[in-house]
Amino acid sequence: MWFVVCSLGLIVLFEKGSALVPPGDLESLNVKNVILPNRRESLTDCHYRYYKYGKTSMIKPTFGQTTYLREFAHMAAIGWTQPDDTITWNCGGSLVWENYILTAAHCVEDAQQNAPDVARFGDLDLFNATDDQYAQQLKIVEIIRHPEHRHRDRYHDIALMRLERKVVLHDTVAPACLWTDDEIRFKRFEATGWGDTGFAAAKTPILLKVALSPVANEQCNQHYSNLRGLRNGLHANQLCAGDARMDTCPGDSGGPLQVKLLHNTRETPFLVGVTSFGLACGLSVPGVYTRVAPYVPWIRSVLKDRGENATEWKFQPQACALRYAQYREFEPRVLLHKTKDSEQIDLSEAHLFSTASRQLAAIHWNGTDDSEQNDCFGVIVDDSTIVTLARCTRKNGLPPAYVSYLENERNAVIRSYIHPNWKEGSLYGDVGLLQLKEPLKISLHFQPACIWDRADLPESEFFVSGRGLSELHAIHVEEDDLETSASLNHIINVLGVVELHNGTNCTQHRNGTPAEHLCFGAEPFLVPGTCHQSLGGPLEREVWRFGRSLPYVYALNLAGRDCGYGESALGVRLASHLTWFNSILFPQRVEEDPGEAFIFLNNDLEEGDTCAVDGVGMGVCTSAVNCPRMLYRFQQNQPVRFCGSGSELCCPQDDVRSAPDAEWREIDSCATRRNSEEEDFDPRRHMVSLDLSEGIETQTCIATMISNRTFLTAASCLEGKGTLKYVTLDNREIQMVVWMVVEKVTVHPEYDSTTKRHNIALVTVTHRTEIAFGKSPICLWSNHTHTPFYLEQFGLTEESTLGPALAFTKFNSDCDRTFRRTLDEHELCVDVEQLPYMDTVEVDEGMPAFWKGRGTGNYLVGIASHSAPNDSSVFLHTRIAPYVGWIKSVL
Repeated sequence: MWFVVCSLGLIVLFEKGSALVPPGDLESLNVKNVILPNRRESLTDCHYRYYKYGKTSMIKPTFGQTTYLREFAHMAAIGWTQPDDTITWNCGGSLVWENYILTAAHCVEDAQQNAPDVARFGDLDLFNATDDQYAQQLKIVEIIRHPEHRHRDRYHDIALMRLERKVVLHDTVAPACLWTDDEIRFKRFEATGWGDTGFAAAKTPILLKVALSPVANEQCNQHYSNLRGLRNGLHANQLCAGDARMDTCPGDSGGPLQVKLLHNTRETPFLVGVTSFGLACGLSVPGVYTRVAPYVPWIRSVLKDRGENATEWKFQPQACALRYAQYREFEPRVLLHKTKDSEQIDLSEAHLFSTASRQLAAIHWNGTDDSEQNDCFGVIVDDSTIVTLARCTRKNGLPPAYVSYLENERNAVIRSYIHPNWKEGSLYGDVGLLQLKEPLKISLHFQPACIWDRADLPESEFFVSGRGLSELHAIHVEEDDLETSASLNHIINVLGVVELHNGTNCTQHRNGTPAEHLCFGAEPFLVPGTCHQSLGGPLEREVWRFGRSLPYVYALNLAGRDCGYGESALGVRLASHLTWFNSILFPQRVEEDPGEAFIFLNNDLEEGDTCAVDGVGMGVCTSAVNCPRMLYRFQQNQPVRFCGSGSELCCPQDDVRSAPDAEWREIDSCATRRNSEEEDFDPRRHMVSLDLSEGIETQTCIATMISNRTFLTAASCLEGKGTLKYVTLDNREIQMVVWMVVEKVTVHPEYDSTTKRHNIALVTVTHRTEIAFGKSPICLWSNHTHTPFYLEQFGLTEESTLGPALAFTKFNSDCDRTFRRTLDEHELCVDVEQLPYMDTVEVDEGMPAFWKGRGTGNYLVGIASHSAPNDSSVFLHTRIAPYVGWIKSVL
């Protein structure tokens, strides 16, 4: 719901439960125009609460290195040496062990029943020597055809070829890995070879690759139902893949059908199939490939029978990927620039990072150890609150005992909440809250995540929190062989870059994603174990708003595999549940009834009649607006006496302010007057010096001009420092100094010198301040419920001159711990920020904090009282708005 607030000539729109901001596009808002409620009302105030800690810039690292033809390092050309010593390359294969090639069984002999005798690696163009620098050509010394293969059939079309020796490992020559899982959920494959480029077309001399999609065997059988050698149709050990525009052709036989899986910022080729057969290529008919996974035990047995250390572990995806990681190509995302001889890498653009979200919290129950693998996480959204999944607020009927965060920090959970609409096992309404025992310490290195409260996201790319094997995230991988699975047991927190998925792009919700869900993912598939979602952990990114970058959480991890890589995953949007969060954290306050002022109404009295003022003496009936003192008493719920009607009251004679130019009227007319003048804001025009003399010593305080005869300062600035005789006005423009004689000093009657409560005083001079003196009054901020956020705090520079610093309004509740007490509503807590490009200023008592209103006038919002005990950047001010009535009553 939107409201209109009119105050001091300021008209703004604001949404209930959020900061006041001027109307217009949220993306174009200026932080200098933001006005905050004095009391917290919603989690949407996060950006302002932690604005001080926001980043102002980001730097990305890059590095360069030599580039090679790593993409096809496992690809083998299989050849037959002819009588004239030329070589005919009729099949392809894949290096799967350092001295073994995996190929098709029908490639073990040619039409003349001659066996191939040579294999070539690291050479893309077989008929050109320009790329032969890293080529390796070795003899084939043994061919092992699968024992169940028959030449008359098309089943079990797989074979191994042993080389005369091991290849020399290099970026251009290295074995591929085998996909060992029966489940194949990849959406796209790559096939490579030197085969024909089309039906009745010539072979390609250059290695080519095609992108193919999986085709179900049932559908594929329709094309091969009458093909010789397939008497039983396609076997479970065969798979089909095709594309309307691309296909494998004769000459590609034995070559790989592969996927590239991501790990360590590298891409490793995994063989899913071996090219077996097809119809005439280029006819948009799927090709048939021999699945690799069912034959891995046979491959291992062949290698072990010949003395190779082919343990089951060495064929696991993690072990194989790491064994040759240093030879793999970098993922395309990090590649900035590539030439023939070098490539430039930007690792900040990687998909995966071996670091944790600083806002991630692991949730624990009694009886569990921090070293145990967690299955529940949450995100820190303020200094004492964790947002998590509803399912993570209970385990076996018990609430969590504590959370861990920032590696080894702990905090007890004192209360948990479950969304009322959530049901066990449901993905809807699956959110909960945990409240912590101790407030978290916020710093430049740690801030809570702000909740993004809109349906549309500022950026479609963001981070997912996950867990994965640390070895699969190291940038520089050692070549040491991993002998057992025990070598891979270190699970770490990771961050993955994903993007928003919509419509059919979302594999979780093909017919549209529900409003409370967020569908996300990334294109590459991962090596198993690289990233598993931290359920309840944040989907987040840093968002640039109002000149600062702060972490924002869009959603919580809800469901999916591999952190959404390869297939979409789901998150639960926090914006959809913000109303419920706020209802728990910010329940509607039941305001205490302050009681009504005692009103005595005498209908017999009219304007100008003499009357009696309780506790004061005799007075006169006058219009209420002409008696600010009694109006102030009424606002303070003190007894007042009205005459005739509610518009006239009994006012002491000395307090009647009927003159049109009375000082107190300047307070009310200030904003209108300043708007009409349209002058540039120069804070120094409003500040003066108070010189307090004691003997030959003089001390100076700063005061702010609020009317033509009155100046406002801190009461503490005047006590015990000598006698105040003059107010000093310096005009730098004409090099003039004016001393104004002090007529009186009025300290607030409730000022407490010990606690510094009500630390405010007025200094009145005998004569009006002329315009020629170069000084003018500042408007007073008088809104009792809201305060400008972005302030200009004045203090003394190192050169002992007045200078500005940035200051940000804080919620008093955020400062209670800093000042070790509950702050009153008439106190204002301010963060003072010293920027490198601005002079360092020292803030002292009485020094003003201004707000430069855009088109609404400029205002005095607070005056400094004292700094926090252990943090000189946090200052307690006297809030001006609650004292405007008192000021007018004095004037």
